[in-house]
Amino acid sequence: MLLTTERLRIVPLTPRQLGLWLYDIPALGKELDCRYTAGSPHGDFRRIVEGQHALAAADPGNHLFHTFWFLILRDGGAVAGSACFKGAADADGRVEIGYGLEKPLKNRVT
Repeated sequence: MLLTTERLRIVPLTPRQLGLWLYDIPALGKELDCRYTAGSPHGDFRRIVEGQHALAAADPGNHLFHTFWFLILRDGGAVAGSACFKGAADADGRVEIGYGLEKPLKNRVT
């Protein structure tokens, strides 16, 4: 799956790609044709990514609700940030979304 806007490619990471994000960023960049310059997730954020990786791998049919979505600039291929659902939709179809943007690229995403 791939969503596109005028300025972005929005790519949900597969469970395998979540593993690459944690352990092999160069391979992930090559696979997604992007430049990720922030380094491996660390600290509390790493624990969140590891948890989402486990959830996505355990529930492949719903992995889109458990994964991170990379926000990749179409011009140059830099990863400008990521977003994720904070769980599946509720009974009314509502979801909560979390996101983060790379500081040097914040003004290029909006």
